[in-house]
Amino acid sequence: MTDDRRTPRTPDQGGITWQWVPVRLDLHRRLTETPEGGVVVTSAGAEAERERILKLIREQSVPALYTTGDHNLRLMVPVHIQGEVTHVARADASGELSLGGELGEFMETILAFPGLEYASWQTGDGLSHAPSAVAMFEGSARSVRHALGSVRPQGWFEMAPSGDRWIVVTCEFYEDLLALVDELPRRAVVLDTDGEHRAATFCPSVGEPVSLAWGPVRGAVATYPSDSPAGALQSEIAGQEEAEVREAARTRAVENLTEAFGLDDVGARRLEKYAADDNGRYAPESVLQLLGLSDLPAKVIDGRKSLSDQPGYEKFDPSAESEDAPDPVSDLHASVRLSETVRRGGWALATAAGVGLGAWILRRKR
Repeated sequence: MTDDRRTPRTPDQGGITWQWVPVRLDLHRRLTETPEGGVVVTSAGAEAERERILKLIREQSVPALYTTGDHNLRLMVPVHIQGEVTHVARADASGELSLGGELGEFMETILAFPGLEYASWQTGDGLSHAPSAVAMFEGSARSVRHALGSVRPQGWFEMAPSGDRWIVVTCEFYEDLLALVDELPRRAVVLDTDGEHRAATFCPSVGEPVSLAWGPVRGAVATYPSDSPAGALQSEIAGQEEAEVREAARTRAVENLTEAFGLDDVGARRLEKYAADDNGRYAPESVLQLLGLSDLPAKVIDGRKSLSDQPGYEKFDPSAESEDAPDPVSDLHASVRLSETVRRGGWALATAAGVGLGAWILRRKR
């Protein structure tokens, strides 16, 4: 299998750990030579083939998600990697999960379409050098260190200054980063991605968060009870809202952000344009620039810049024992004092791309 980008592993269920793999299926096409010697590429019944493939996936009981393109079908497939073998997940009608067949065999089965040519599949490209989540907090490195004393992270953290009053942070585990967002009383910006989908959630000091989303609207090949293992697994992937729902939320978000950040008519039109960019790779960066915030987190998460190359870079690893390691009890007390004395002002900002961080913040901030 090629280098691929996978989402963070889901919790163990029966000793099996599931990961999501993006897979693109290029559908069958016909090549026809014209009298002038040119070649015309035509779809060979793409819509019918898509429906056939989705039907086969349902028959294989794989709880995949999908997005359609002109000549392709893009899947998110849950898998378990066992040594050199990648197994797809299978789900019964009640949503219980089990190991299915090998990923390559599964893909070859669903792409078997007699009499047609030029069908292929490939897993998503990897960005192993780039983190999947980046945060930016208003404040000093010292304030972040104090907050880490309270969060008690399970994995490593990296951070570097961005300008005079922002600290950019990456870490090993999503949960640690989200806990840090909740702990620090200053404004924050958080970006993450599943490789295809991005979202942005802006949290005011008072009131509910405002979200923007980019990327395709995804559908479920089959649905399962929300409280079942398969239903919970599918809920981890962003972009499953209806297109009309996303458009309505986008309109409200543009209006609210325009008012919150005091944008003029020109700025409001630019924000509306960025929000409507469904490709969205650079949209979060453009929004941050428009709102007067550093775009370093967007460049770090896309792999265009590295935190370790930034002046003032630091790395913290709780698993590395050191005699001069800070006392966690002392840090916890310092964090409590900090949160009591620092007044939250303006908008507390959180930007997410891909894994529902906005919903998490909404629950935590209520």
